[in-house]
Amino acid sequence: MRPLLILFLMACSATAALPYHPYRKVGDRYYNLLPLYSWEKLLHIPRNKLTPQQGEQRKNRPMPEWIGYEINSEGIAGYRVSRVLDDGVLVESTWTSLHSDVRSSSLIVLKNYPGEKKLVDGQRMDFFAMRVGIYRLGTKTYELYDYGIPYDPEQLKRAMQQTNGIPGTK
Repeated sequence: MRPLLILFLMACSATAALPYHPYRKVGDRYYNLLPLYSWEKLLHIPRNKLTPQQGEQRKNRPMPEWIGYEINSEGIAGYRVSRVLDDGVLVESTWTSLHSDVRSSSLIVLKNYPGEKKLVDGQRMDFFAMRVGIYRLGTKTYELYDYGIPYDPEQLKRAMQQTNGIPGTK
């Protein structure tokens, strides 16, 4: 099977699992992830159907500080539940090259993932999350990522109008 066909099939299968929460709060900051979700949608359009502008947008993934769902001409990022923790999920992160047999893997901890208590070991998952620190589990230390807490921008706007504002709004 050709790599582009494999890439397309994997992209289509990943869409159903990618939770859609374009507005999130991480720590005391608010983020609009609409550019990231718009970019992700471009991955599902065949290259010959893209406009020149869409083709350029597809090449340049926005918001690189948010890891997660990633498919490009070099490879595919994948995520599987390794273990559900009391305060997050231990996730196996893999990168598979489309041009060679290279595959790398590491473990990260993800917090605030929606429905994390319903996940099971080995389950595939997709997400966008931001690195926020480190997590210690026994004698091991892992990178800690935060999915963020979804929010409604209209409710935030009303709350800001009723108070003296919310610091850290981005």
